[in-house]
Parts: sequence; C-alpha cells; structure tokens
Amino acid sequence: MEPKSGYQPNSHLLHHPYSSGVGIKSKAIRYRAALERGLFPYSYRFALGFEAYDLTYSEDDWIISTLENSLAAFFIHEDFQDFYRRQGYGVYLRQNFSQHLSLKVGYYEEKHSYLPLKTDWALFGGHKKFRPNPSITEGELKGILTTLCFDTRNHYKNPDQGWLATIFIEYTPKDFLNQTDDLDFKRYIIDIRRYQPLSQGQNLDLRLRLGESDATLPKQKLFDLGGISTLRGFEFKEFTGDRMLLGNLEYRVDWSEAAWKSDLFILDEVTLIFFIDSGLAWNKNTKDFQNLSWKDFHTDVGIAISNWDGSTRLNIAKPTNQNSNEVKITFRISRPF
Repeated sequence: MEPKSGYQPNSHLLHHPYSSGVGIKSKAIRYRAALERGLFPYSYRFALGFEAYDLTYSEDDWIISTLENSLAAFFIHEDFQDFYRRQGYGVYLRQNFSQHLSLKVGYYEEKHSYLPLKTDWALFGGHKKFRPNPSITEGELKGILTTLCFDTRNHYKNPDQGWLATIFIEYTPKDFLNQTDDLDFKRYIIDIRRYQPLSQGQNLDLRLRLGESDATLPKQKLFDLGGISTLRGFEFKEFTGDRMLLGNLEYRVDWSEAAWKSDLFILDEVTLIFFIDSGLAWNKNTKDFQNLSWKDFHTDVGIAISNWDGSTRLNIAKPTNQNSNEVKITFRISRPF
C-alpha cells in the first residue's frame, strides 16, 4: 500500500508534513516526509506532491491500527501485524472531484527488505513470544499506485450511516526495470462498506473486500484472512493466497437508544452485536472466481458485547463449517471495519 498522508490539506497552501522515530532495540531511524502543493477549493482540489520514506511497514493496517497493535504488544505480548522495511520515494497527483470522491495516482521507486525480530518484551503476557516476521520477496520495485475513494460516511472513525468504497491498484511492470520477475505484477483491492441505520438504536454494517492479482505476488503482498477483523472464528492469518474474497455483516442493537426496551436492566448499559464473517483466500492457479461454490468459503458466526458505538468490544465467534466446538474470544478497542 502507499504511504499514508496523515493530514488533511487545505487549498492554495504548500504542505510539508514530517514524522520520524527511532527503534528502541534496533536504534534504526525511520521517517516519512512529504511536500504537497494544492490548487482550487477543497471540493475540486488538485494537488501535486512528493514524498520520501524509510518505514517499518505493514500491509495489515486494514486489520488493526498501529495504535491498537502497539498497545496489544506492550501490554499483553500480542502482535497482529507483520513488518518489513520499505525505503523509497514517489511523486503523485491528487484530484478531488467532489466532497466525497477523490483520486490519487503516483509513481514510486522503493526497496523492500526483511526485518528480523529485535525484541520480545512486554509488560504482561507471561512466557508468550512474539511471532517472527515472515519472509518476504526482497528487491527494488518501480511502479504506479492508484487509489480511488468514495466516502459519504457521517463519521470518520465510528460511522453509523453512509458509504465507503475504495479501489486500490498497484502496477509494477517489467517495463519499469524491476529487479526480478517476482516483482512484476498487478494487484487490485476493492473494499466496499455500507453503514445502514434500521431504526432507533439499530444499525446494519456490511463490508465486501476483494483482492486479485494477475501474476504470482511477492510474499509481502499476498492476501491473509483469519482472526481479528476478518474471519473472527478462525486462527490468525490461517488462510493465505494471491486472491481473496471476504464478506462481513454486523447487526448492532444499542438498548439505551432502542425504541423497545428489555426487561434485563443490564442490557441498557451495553450494545449487543450479532455478526457473520465469510471469506476465502486462495491461489489463482487452483480456482477461478466463477468456479467458487459456497462450500469453499470459511464462515463463522458470533456475538459481541460493546460500548454504545461498537468501538470497545468483546467478541465471541465460532466457525460454522467445522466439527470443532472451539470458540474464539477477542477483545478490541476499535471496530473491525
């Protein structure tokens, strides 16, 4: 994925955001710097930009935020992101077509390197060990990254109404003199979310996420499913492939706001969430999309107890297509989508 801007630029101004950090154990310096010049009012804003970065990077921000993952690592000795070193620079243009629709296209040159695990300490967690970072396909990449985003949500972090649809395309062809054939690929991600109020205190949240590629992907670009935010009744990253299809549905009931009340007073203090997850990650040389059947999908059902907006929650999930009675229990401080 492309480096995040982390800021909302105003029109007619030159912006130069910068962030940096130092690894406690590795002593390595990491940074991200950008320079952007915008024109025209925000709703139809056009901008040109340049960015340079040397990052401890993860493809897993869509699963768990850096903040929540850092807290889990520090307090309970659990790490839900895989990392590699990403160094490079890029130039891009950004165009807003309206308040809700935007496009960003950029050319990037970067180097990917493996990052060994340097520390294994946490405040709590007993004798647990951090997972080592998985191996990656190292090398230099030159390519075009394109992001088209349509966003009508009524709240950035915890919406209960609106659409969020994102199309991301990563194109690194041989014509750009990529180092090896392993780094010659097209990768597509489509993520569509709908937040639909049903009645007072009730909401239906849905997500459909699709991943596709035209060639064998570098290891760090493969799609992973299983565990938090994806298939909550399964092991973390249990399924991996160069194709992915995921659907999530959540029905939220906030009894403190609902038009009808329960006789159990405790329910007035919590939100109940009923959810279904279903998805599959596989390799394109084994099956085409049109040949998929329902029995190919991994599905779980579950219930969560949360605060009023669903951001702090206890999830209980169980697979539907396995004989095991095992359930997965997870605690989160953010929504899965």
